[in-house]
Amino acid sequence: MGDYAQVSIAARGFYALEFLLFDDAFLATDAPEYHCTLVQTISADIAATSQDILGNWTETYANKMRNPSPDSLYQSNEEVLQELFKALSAGLQFTSETRLGRPLGTFDRPRAKRAEARRSARSSKHVKLSLKALNELTVALSEADDVLSDKLDKGFKKALAKLSDLNDPTFASLLEPQTRIKVKVIQQSVDAVRAIVRAELGPSLSVAAGFNSLDGD
Repeated sequence: MGDYAQVSIAARGFYALEFLLFDDAFLATDAPEYHCTLVQTISADIAATSQDILGNWTETYANKMRNPSPDSLYQSNEEVLQELFKALSAGLQFTSETRLGRPLGTFDRPRAKRAEARRSARSSKHVKLSLKALNELTVALSEADDVLSDKLDKGFKKALAKLSDLNDPTFASLLEPQTRIKVKVIQQSVDAVRAIVRAELGPSLSVAAGFNSLDGD
């Protein structure tokens, strides 16, 4: 597995594993032993990576964020808030532009096959899990302002309610006008939360989102 850890990221992680487990064309190939070995290798690599992330968080980053100091990675509480706020902003942006925006495509050309985790029928579920996790982060960041916290919570609940009305786990029926409208409304609900986060939560924390990897060059 040591050699496998050096291969391209495209051949590693949960999406590579999803392809091996759920892609019909790949499953039809006549190489079951190789297929099984590859699944085991990728699974072991995911487990090792997950363990490294957990270890780095519990042993290093969590403590650095809880205890900022001039000679540490985070030198002040403001820098910690900036990092958490950036994570919130980037998470909402990714959900809107990638998890929802990519399959939406354009009105004339929706791209349902670009939906995240469509092979395993988890596209909609990933949106749900992301919104729930980001809502928890928002609650923590807005705890000093009850009115703002309630406003944000209602925004998340609205988006989640709209998502629950969508009976299409992979966004496969985006060619149908009703489905497209529903997904578009979900995206608009997420963007409404993004607007509150940017216009109200950021200033209340005296931070801005800054740039992230989704912004490009």
